[in-house]
Amino acid sequence: MFLEGGKIVLAETLINASISFLTDIITSYDGHEQRLKVRQSPRLSYSFTYDAMNKFDAQWLKSIVRIPKTDIYYVPMWHRGCYLSEDYYAGGVMYIDEEFEYCFNNSDALEVFVRDSPLSSFANEYRNIKRFGAGYVGLNKRIEKTLLASNTWIFPMRPCYIQTPAKLDYVYANGASTAIVFEDCCERASIKLPNNYINNYQQHDKYNPFKLPEFFNNHVVCLLTPQWVEDSDTNLSVDKLFNTMDTKTGILQYDLRNAKSYDLHTLAISLMSIQQINNMYRFFYQMSGRYKSFYCPTWVNDVEVALPFEATAKAIYTEMPLEQFYKNNTRRKYIVVFTKDWKSFIFRIDDISSEYVVDKLYTKLTVYGYIYEDIPLNNILMVSFFNLVRFNSDDLSLGFESNTVANTTITLQEVDDTE
Repeated sequence: MFLEGGKIVLAETLINASISFLTDIITSYDGHEQRLKVRQSPRLSYSFTYDAMNKFDAQWLKSIVRIPKTDIYYVPMWHRGCYLSEDYYAGGVMYIDEEFEYCFNNSDALEVFVRDSPLSSFANEYRNIKRFGAGYVGLNKRIEKTLLASNTWIFPMRPCYIQTPAKLDYVYANGASTAIVFEDCCERASIKLPNNYINNYQQHDKYNPFKLPEFFNNHVVCLLTPQWVEDSDTNLSVDKLFNTMDTKTGILQYDLRNAKSYDLHTLAISLMSIQQINNMYRFFYQMSGRYKSFYCPTWVNDVEVALPFEATAKAIYTEMPLEQFYKNNTRRKYIVVFTKDWKSFIFRIDDISSEYVVDKLYTKLTVYGYIYEDIPLNNILMVSFFNLVRFNSDDLSLGFESNTVANTTITLQEVDDTE
C-alpha cells in the first residue's frame, strides 16, 4: 500500500470486502416467490492479501495467522480510508471531507495514520469516535500533536475475528505471502451517522445521467450502469420453468410449468469514485440482498426502432419480425427509451402485433396511453426492457483497487412481484 495525491493506492495489496444477507425464498410451481428476510443485519468480511519480502514482515504474518480464533482485534479498514481536509493542531478540531463520512458508518474507532512503521508505537494514533457531523469528527480523547492534511490519513476500525483455517505461503526463506480473511464481529457501534448520510444517495457527475425516476410502480429504480470495460462484462441468460419427463428410451417430453421466462442479467460494474462506492453499499443494504425487488433497465438495445416516435401516437414500430418471440412471454413488459440528449421515456407494452405501413410489414408494439413527445430516430440512443428484478445472490463482493476505485459483478433476476 502507498499513498498518492490524497488517494490510497493498494498496489499489490489486494482487498475484497463482502456483505452477506440471508433470504429464505419459497418458490411456487409456476415460479412465483415469497421471500423472507432471515438476517436483519448482514455479515461482513474483509480479505487482505499481504506480501512480506523481509524477515520482520514475514515473522509478523506468521504470528498473525496463529492468533486464536476467539481473539478479537480492531482491524483498520484500509479500503475505506480518507485524508484530513484541513491541518489539525494539537487539541484542535479534526475535519474530513463530507463525501467520506459514510465510510465510518457503524464504526466507533479510528486510526490516525501517519506512516507505516509497526515498530514505532508512537507513529500512529488510535481513538474512539465520540460524534460525527458536517465533516467534523469528534474523538473521545484529543490528539496532542500537529497533523498535516498532506500526510495524514484516517481509517475506520472494526472488531474482527480471523477466519480459519488461515494459511501462509513461503516465497523463500525470509519471505511469505498470505490472504487473511477477517470476519466482522458485527457489533453495533454506539456512534451513528446522521440519517441523511446513511439513506441519501450521493450526487456525482455520473449519477442518473438519463434522469430516470427514483421510484416506479412503488418500487425503487436501480441507477447502477455497466461500463463494458471487457466484452463479457454484460451478459444474459434465460431461465425457463419446465419438468423433463425422461423414459430412458431416448424420447424426451417436457412439462411447461410457466409460459413466462425469467431473464438473468449479469453486469460488471466499475465504481470510479467514493460516491459511487458508497451508493453501491447503500443500494445493496436497502434491498437487503435478494429480499426486495426493484426496477432496472437491461442497458442494451432490445428493440430496434424503425419509425420516429410521434407525439400522441400509441405504437412503436420495428422492422424485425419478432412478434412471435415477444408474445412468448406473457408478463407485462415495460421499455425505456434512452435519447442522445440524456432523457429517458418509460412505456408499458400492452399488445404486440404486425401491421403494414406504406406497403411494408412492421412489428407493432402498442403502448399504454400515448407517446407524449416527438422523438426523432437520430436522437434515439437505445430502447431497453425495463424489468422488475431482484439480486440473484445475498452476497455482494467489492474488489478495491484504491479507496476510491472498486469493481463488482452483480446478477439481476426477473421476478413476478405484484406491481
